[in-house]
Amino acid sequence: MIVGYLVMLLTSAQGFCREINVLLIHGRLHNTKEHYGHFRDDQSGAWNGLKPLTAGNVWYVQWDAWNHYFDDSSWPGGEAVIRDAIDALCDNNKGQACWILCHSAGCAAFEDYLSKSDYAHNSILIEHVMAADSAAGGSELADNGILRFIGGLTGLGGKIDNSLKTSYARGAYNHNNMQSVVVRGVGGATSSYPLS
Repeated sequence: MIVGYLVMLLTSAQGFCREINVLLIHGRLHNTKEHYGHFRDDQSGAWNGLKPLTAGNVWYVQWDAWNHYFDDSSWPGGEAVIRDAIDALCDNNKGQACWILCHSAGCAAFEDYLSKSDYAHNSILIEHVMAADSAAGGSELADNGILRFIGGLTGLGGKIDNSLKTSYARGAYNHNNMQSVVVRGVGGATSSYPLS
């Protein structure tokens, strides 16, 4: 559904003389071989081979979504890597525009960037945002002490979990300051929920 929506929107936007960059921002992920930054291929496997069919350029924004908070402005934290990708790929002065597709903690990291940026006063152009299973408001799973304890024992708990607690995520940035960028949400995008 999301991929079809992107195809439809990009097809209708082809009449403009702008380079469209589609940024895929993954959520919570532990992959010790992942490189951080923005790449043309999904090095981490976070998107399971998904590459939207689009006339735009697809970029995978890969950040340390295990050892860093989503709002970490130091490399390779979420906000830092997303800011770098957007500065490089979404500058209207360079004839670029971006469409964002984020998942889970990646949505929290993107919205944190957007809320704290001077987006409304610069040349960055973000035309569309699709947030799938967004954790921008935190996750009740991160609030669950028993699950966190088990995750710590089994190696399935990461530092990022602390920033995904609802008490942290809901106070990390101004959720009402999306700078006039419309963030469209899609819930229940994980087929194996609640197991993954």
